Amino acid sequence: MNSELLFKVFLTIVVLYFSIGSLRWIWRSQIDVKETGRKILETPQKSMDWVATRESDKIYQNGKIVGTVFGTVKESDQNTLFSGICDTSLLDENTPFDYQRNTFKIVSRIRIGFYDGGDAIGRKNVITDVVCKKIQE
Repeated sequence: MNSELLFKVFLTIVVLYFSIGSLRWIWRSQIDVKETGRKILETPQKSMDWVATRESDKIYQNGKIVGTVFGTVKESDQNTLFSGICDTSLLDENTPFDYQRNTFKIVSRIRIGFYDGGDAIGRKNVITDVVCKKIQE
């Protein structure tokens, strides 16, 4: 075998490795389409920073994190019950929020300023037993 052929095989393997890795990242990440579009239009980036992804335990309003879900999330036909959401100082409870790939509107909740138990020990701005209605898009 000549060196050019070996080099082509090596480059092909490298390209396939990174392509498959990129495809896995694309399909496993929750991509925020609106925020990605805004990032692309505002400032060109040198890396994958221009793709806005979302964390699975966070809630978002206008593309910004406004809370962290802890405990269980139970869905029923009518409503979704979040056992707790902390770090909600920026949450506008009258405005729908995004969680994972759904949009919700808060129907009722119990507010606790500081939570001292369970998954969110020592967290501030905690709301518990948050009943939400899923908004169809």
